Amino acid sequence: MGFFVVFEPSYALGCLALLSSLARHASAPVAVDILMREQYRAAAADVLDRLSREYGNQLNLRPIVVPQAIIEKCSRHKFKAHFIPEVLFRLYYFDVVTDYRDHVIHLDLDMLIRGDILAIRNEFAAPALLHAVEAQFTAPSRRVSPAHITRYLNAGLMVFDTTDIKLLRQTLQKAQSIVEEIAATALYLDQDAVNIAFHDKLAYLPCKWNYMLFHFDGHPIPADIVVLHATGSRKPWFFKGGHPFSSWYEKEADILGLSFTQRYDFSWAPRRLLKKTRALWAG
Repeated sequence: MGFFVVFEPSYALGCLALLSSLARHASAPVAVDILMREQYRAAAADVLDRLSREYGNQLNLRPIVVPQAIIEKCSRHKFKAHFIPEVLFRLYYFDVVTDYRDHVIHLDLDMLIRGDILAIRNEFAAPALLHAVEAQFTAPSRRVSPAHITRYLNAGLMVFDTTDIKLLRQTLQKAQSIVEEIAATALYLDQDAVNIAFHDKLAYLPCKWNYMLFHFDGHPIPADIVVLHATGSRKPWFFKGGHPFSSWYEKEADILGLSFTQRYDFSWAPRRLLKKTRALWAG
């Protein structure tokens, strides 16, 4: 079982906390591919060096630079809300990587692990190209989805079964094509495309494998939750961001020995204000 994430510098603290919590709880060493742009190598190296010093052979980290042709393809769309072209990189993982495990798990960088994620293999009773957790099927996604789709998955945690790699690649290529079709109107562009392409090739996992704000109804959270997903535009590493899952991020920061200035993003509020101001000026 292998893992991959997509690195982006503004989520560096999230990446650090995610992979730290993954390594701490895993019952065996884990291999993680880190997809990134070439210009992000230095920022990623700071994170990966710290993790390697902390966890050694428990974490096998492999930086992978996404080819420029794929970056250009992902960057030509106008993204909405807080989304950026990197969200589409996950659709191209098997175009970039040729050596992979029987099951490959994608994880968003705003996740925190509370248990042994390798135990997820016990959930694969039903064969499927994709295993994921159900999410709320909101109006923006319904508008771009065919009428026969009635359930909706969250793409933060996706388990790809590579047994039929030809079919898997074909389905991901279909998702890439759907992106082109719905880009003008879709809000959750990559996630909507995955839902449409894989709708008859997936199995739903219990929510403990991707526990989102959609599921959250107050503290304490259920004891069996393995993966916390800090959905929304505010993240646990934002200083005074007020995210409900911040205490688990603080735990990882403490374990890693991060100082007060090292553990927080202090610029998120000015960035958000600047983005809103630009949007207002644009019309």
